[in-house]
Amino acid sequence: MKMRKMISTCIFLLILMIPVTAFAVEFEISDVKINVYLQEDGNAEVVETYTYDFDSKFKGVTREVVPKQGASIIHFEAFEKGQPLKIEKEQDTYKIHRSGKKETVHVDIQYTIVNAIEKYEDGAQFYWPFFDKRNEADYGNMQITVYPPAKAQDIDYLGYDAAYQKGSIGNEGAVIFALGQVPAKTNGDIRVIYEPTLFSDQAEISGTIREQVKSEKTRLANELVKYKTTQKKMKSVGLYTVIGFALFIFGLGTYMFNKRRGTKRAAQSRIAEDFIPQERLSMPATIFYTNPTELGSEVISAALLDLIRKGYVNQVSEKSFELVDGSGANTHESALIELLFNKVGDGIQFSFDDLQVYTEEEKNHEAYSVGLHKWRTGIVQETKKAGLFEKRLGLRWTVGAMSVALIPIIVQLGRYEVFLFMAFMIMLVLIGLGIAFFYHPRNVEGFQLKQEWRRFRERFENVGLEEWEQIPVDDKYRAYIYGIGMKDGNLKRQFTAFAQAERRAGDSYVAYNPVFMTQNFTTAHTNAGIDASGTSSSGGVAGSGGGSGAF
Repeated sequence: MKMRKMISTCIFLLILMIPVTAFAVEFEISDVKINVYLQEDGNAEVVETYTYDFDSKFKGVTREVVPKQGASIIHFEAFEKGQPLKIEKEQDTYKIHRSGKKETVHVDIQYTIVNAIEKYEDGAQFYWPFFDKRNEADYGNMQITVYPPAKAQDIDYLGYDAAYQKGSIGNEGAVIFALGQVPAKTNGDIRVIYEPTLFSDQAEISGTIREQVKSEKTRLANELVKYKTTQKKMKSVGLYTVIGFALFIFGLGTYMFNKRRGTKRAAQSRIAEDFIPQERLSMPATIFYTNPTELGSEVISAALLDLIRKGYVNQVSEKSFELVDGSGANTHESALIELLFNKVGDGIQFSFDDLQVYTEEEKNHEAYSVGLHKWRTGIVQETKKAGLFEKRLGLRWTVGAMSVALIPIIVQLGRYEVFLFMAFMIMLVLIGLGIAFFYHPRNVEGFQLKQEWRRFRERFENVGLEEWEQIPVDDKYRAYIYGIGMKDGNLKRQFTAFAQAERRAGDSYVAYNPVFMTQNFTTAHTNAGIDASGTSSSGGVAGSGGGSGAF
């Protein structure tokens, strides 16, 4: 149990590593142009143009602008083709109303940043994040241009994260940051320094700024060199780890395949010659073990017939049944008796008319669902306790521990953008964790049981009426029950032919109508709303930043 909890946690953590962005509205922001016009008084007039490509209905777009400490946002407006759009503000998020469906929309946004400039003795700084990790949308192509209030000559600039090494100087001292594609949840602060004389109306702060920017450039350059060096090492680590673990998984798979083949051969030599396999499990559990994907209406029909076979229930008519004595029933048989005769019926009698009335009332749906769950759980538990699977705890623990040990390497591969090897590692580790969590192969007895019933299905297609009549009644019951639960068309046709012949001879052993029963249970499941199949980081500068979206 501890191992399952640990592996479940690891699988959950691996899934979290896969980036998933879910929007109620489907859209892309294919192009973003942001122009910043710095003013002599230290404010900044900002004009942003967004191109939205919508693939669904939408009510509008959003823009979050979180000012850094000491600054503020005023005069926020939005336009489309020169026409103003309605705006609602919720804290730092502006909801721009413009509804439509599956179209391309160009939105122009204008606002003023008050106190955008920090003026020092040797330079005036514009340091701002137009987006940060709070941004939920990818930007297809982004460009940010900062214009000085007049022609500038003494210019310095720096971009962080997505804006690093993306800047250049344009005409009249404008600084252009051509960011290109920007993923969601990414920081990208920009920093531009002009000569302080361009901002004559702005109050000066004591101290200097250019040496600080120079130090930042050196720090970022050193970090980049270190990053590239480590990235190169991680590529080697990823390559050898992927190859090594892939060979391990391949070898393990080969071992598991050969082990399974050997177990099947051993089971084949032990298969009895009986036409109807011996009863090692209850019939519902046998059906589930040989076809473990479903415990639906057909299996309930088969289980009810099995109660009749064992003498717990009598069939009164095609629609109604009577409880004889359920004291010797096992767990899932008792659960089915409790559901059909005590909850649906009157404690003694049960009919499909009662079942229809019971499941049509919504107040009974939960009780019906709980009863079915207890019945199904009992069947699953019987197969688990029957000793038909190998536990292989040593192998599973080893594979699980090795897989878990590789998770830190996956994290580092992602951190240093070695995504190809990261993807391979995630796939291999998930395979390893899957083996650790789910690998419990059939043992010899399990394969023997499965092969015996498979052989019965193959042989039954060629059995004649004379041979069928020589089979004991109880074995006929079990064969009939198995055919009902497996939903095997060939078995059903053969059983129908034999049943008709026996009725004509007057010695039919069963008056059970599986199609009628299954239809009634399916209807009950539908009424109760049950599946009839039974398938089991901080932001930008000083917490400022923002992003874009739609609603």
